Amino acid sequence: MNEQNKSFEQNMLRLEQTRQMLQAVLTERPLIVHHNQSGVDGKTVQASLTAQKVEAQPHPYHGDAWILQGVDRLDVLESFVKGWIQPQDISSQLTSSLAVQAMKTRWQQVCQAQQEDGQPNARQEDGKQQTLRILDVCAAPGGKSLYIADAAKALSIPATVVSRDLTEDKTAM
Repeated sequence: MNEQNKSFEQNMLRLEQTRQMLQAVLTERPLIVHHNQSGVDGKTVQASLTAQKVEAQPHPYHGDAWILQGVDRLDVLESFVKGWIQPQDISSQLTSSLAVQAMKTRWQQVCQAQQEDGQPNARQEDGKQQTLRILDVCAAPGGKSLYIADAAKALSIPATVVSRDLTEDKTAM
């Protein structure tokens, strides 16, 4: 194969890859939300969405994630306005869930250690309740941090979520 034919085939391959990328950008993506656990129960959220003619299907990868159909704007949904649901892609939800599992495990360890030391209710010597500190180092725009904070509240785990991001452009308002 001569160099001209090889170059032509490479360009055609690049053209096809470019076409596929542009098509992917134009493809409508599903709206995925998660149910905030410290708010109302899932049945109340589901009823609210149904009343507004929004179909909510459970996401196959995550129990608190729903795929919404029949909605153009979140800001008109009662569930969103009242803070019962939050938009978040599934990869961020799965990451957040792992952090929540780690938080639960760590809190159990803290409580067990305090009980072994004869200090009930995970309290420090000065009488203040021990608090977990969770660091989100890739936090912008804040969805994972909010997810973790909401889970801590729902689980009655005293926690402080510290949110940081390396890119100032992401955190600027």
